[in-house]
Amino acid sequence: MKKCKRETTFFEFLQWLEYFTEEEKEKYQRIEKEDFYLAQIAAMVVASNAKDPKGIKISDFYIKIQEEKKEVKKLTKEERVKKAKSFWMQIPSRKGKLKGQK
Repeated sequence: MKKCKRETTFFEFLQWLEYFTEEEKEKYQRIEKEDFYLAQIAAMVVASNAKDPKGIKISDFYIKIQEEKKEVKKLTKEERVKKAKSFWMQIPSRKGKLKGQK
């Protein structure tokens, strides 16, 4: 972990984080082999108990994940300053001293 921290810049870290976040989103939108297989089993079970088994489609049993849209609140300048100050005040300096201080 220390080696990774030394060799990766913060910007590169953010890029990797974004990449893996997008990869996870795409993973849930793809229909994998196992998803198809399980949907097929579910459709067969339902069709065996249905009055009209020909009306049952495998695609009805695919898991559909919908991403929630978060409402973005526009912050005023004062709110942005307050939020930034609270963030930066939480970061401890190394050994309690800032660079250049004795």
